[in-house]
Amino acid sequence: MGKLLKNERTKLYKKPSSWILMGCIVALTLFILGIGKLAASLGGYSSSWTWQQDYESSYQSYKDSAETDPRAASEAAKYKYLLDNEIPPEDWRTDLVNEYYGDYYYRVLDAQQKLSDPSLSAGDQEMLNEVIAAAQKEMARLDKLLTAGDWREYVRMSLEQLENSTPQEMGFNSQQEMDVQKEIYGLYLELDFPPVSSSMNYLINSASPDAWKGKEMDSIHSNKLMLVRGETQQGQLLTSSTRKELQTAIDVSLKRLSTNTAPIESGSFMGLMDSSASSLDMVSLLLMVLAGGMIASEFSNGTVKLLLITPHKRSSIFWAKTVLLLEVILLTAGAMFVTSFALSGILTGFQGIGAMQVVSLFGSVVRIPCLLYTFIKYILFLLPVAAYTALALMLSAVTRKTAVAVAVSILLMFGSQMAISLLTMLAMAGYVIPGLKFLLFANTSLSAYFPVSSSMISFGGSTSATVDPTMTLGFSVVILVVYTVCFLWIARDSFCRRDIK
Repeated sequence: MGKLLKNERTKLYKKPSSWILMGCIVALTLFILGIGKLAASLGGYSSSWTWQQDYESSYQSYKDSAETDPRAASEAAKYKYLLDNEIPPEDWRTDLVNEYYGDYYYRVLDAQQKLSDPSLSAGDQEMLNEVIAAAQKEMARLDKLLTAGDWREYVRMSLEQLENSTPQEMGFNSQQEMDVQKEIYGLYLELDFPPVSSSMNYLINSASPDAWKGKEMDSIHSNKLMLVRGETQQGQLLTSSTRKELQTAIDVSLKRLSTNTAPIESGSFMGLMDSSASSLDMVSLLLMVLAGGMIASEFSNGTVKLLLITPHKRSSIFWAKTVLLLEVILLTAGAMFVTSFALSGILTGFQGIGAMQVVSLFGSVVRIPCLLYTFIKYILFLLPVAAYTALALMLSAVTRKTAVAVAVSILLMFGSQMAISLLTMLAMAGYVIPGLKFLLFANTSLSAYFPVSSSMISFGGSTSATVDPTMTLGFSVVILVVYTVCFLWIARDSFCRRDIK
């Protein structure tokens, strides 16, 4: 076996084409990483315009018409208060100030302006005075909260207000939606961090160390609302697969908040390393070319007869070729991991190399080191590569034609990907075809089970869906292993049993 393996290595590694193919795969990986880092840098918020300047500009624009327009007067007063008290847009007090001036203060000014009309009836005057009294009562409550500056008291008072009101009074469509808001307020108290303002979140400074907490809480809120309503934000009905993704996203966000584990940014060291695992799909092309000619070339060149006259069994010859293919898989993947590690470190200064990650893995939400998580992804993403390689090797042994083995393998790979994409869209719409989940090509896209490397994820928290909502990562792994074993068994049986002419 050792001599056979040495012989196979000599034939493969002495070919310049083999090294060129592996070099191209690694180079493409590095190129993709560089593009990813560039896109992350260009996509980030970078502006010299500060929130103070934005407040000042808004204040000046409203101030000019404040004397005649109650709405402009209330907006001018709001921005002046924010400026004078140096309250940034993401501060929880911004919501209070917005409610104070944008709602109740405006009601008072508007009512007072209407009271100046001498033709107003006594009944209308009484009604307007009641509006002013009610608004001033609420203003006193909000002013007390602003003066105290205690966000916990603000949350408790908001909870109390929800408890003593009906959903319609608070602007909710149902009791379930109001219960979701209660849960969110309860989480703020339980996790002990102040709410993030929702009224001006377009100005939130993404460089703030705690900005991600507000985003995660907003994600939890929107996902829970979708589960309660039974439809997405676009109005589409939720399928069982989408519900599962929503609940997983909620669990991941809760785990991040409870363990104070910030999500990985796409442009960070670990974000780039994580994205490099997706490039392992390109290794399949390399291996299919090599595996497609591994056995067929022996027959077309006539060298198979030289192999068979040696004292080695046919099965030993076959397994030597199989072990060599496994060696090439590990060699190429290792080269990609090392070069990705080095380039990611150069681009980011290795910042965050020891960061932790919260992910859903095999049905459980876990907190593990990011580097270990990336290594696990590399191992798992090699399973589809091994399945495609075994397929090409089987076709090489069965057809004994290199061109046919390579062409059919690549055609099946890309053709099936397009077909599976269409079937996945049908599954997301609720049309699931029974039995599809047992096909090889329905299980090769393992990225569907892993979250994207971004602090702001979509409602599902994953990069794609599957053709059947009952599919899991463990199921796909088992299917890939079974197909790989079957392909290798067929290839070995064909190589060992068929006559040589």
